[in-house]
Amino acid sequence: MEVKEFTVTVKLTREDIMQMNLSYLARQGYIWIFAVLFILATTRIAVDFAAREFSGYTPMAIFVFIMMIVLIYSLLSGSKKSFESKFVQEERRYTFSENDIYMESESTTQRLLWSDLVRALTLPKFVVLFLAHNSVHLIPTRAMSPEQVQAIKQAIKDKVRKDKKSGLRRFLIRTAIYLVVFLVTVGIVQYFLAE
Repeated sequence: MEVKEFTVTVKLTREDIMQMNLSYLARQGYIWIFAVLFILATTRIAVDFAAREFSGYTPMAIFVFIMMIVLIYSLLSGSKKSFESKFVQEERRYTFSENDIYMESESTTQRLLWSDLVRALTLPKFVVLFLAHNSVHLIPTRAMSPEQVQAIKQAIKDKVRKDKKSGLRRFLIRTAIYLVVFLVTVGIVQYFLAE
């Protein structure tokens, strides 16, 4: 499908950065395991404090609780730090066309071929274009019409390269990580429940 050329002007806010981080994190399967562990740890701590009786599980529960607080804090502070970048605060114009994406801002201009994108995501409130695994262009969908969002989704589907090798490799690595996280989670849950 041919992409009709159109231009989008983007000015990111601090909330955009935070919402994108949360949306992206929510798509990761492992975060839900941590959420369940956090709930179990919080429950264990509350039960122990209510009974005024501390079992051998209390230190582990406190550790999990503190680690989740650290994760949340790092997410918040990372979003704040990202927004402090001059480039992030600049207004940017993206021109989407059949072969490329042209981005211009006060400090830089960049021409991206669709095939140069490592990955692209369409989240409910954002289009995320990955130039590398740690370099992205974030475009809020509020800056586009529904037709433009649909055109970008179609262009991503048609034009962003799909590396079969890295897809298999990524699948195997993620499967191994999920398996390890699952086994550790089962061990921790059994540890909490064994009384």
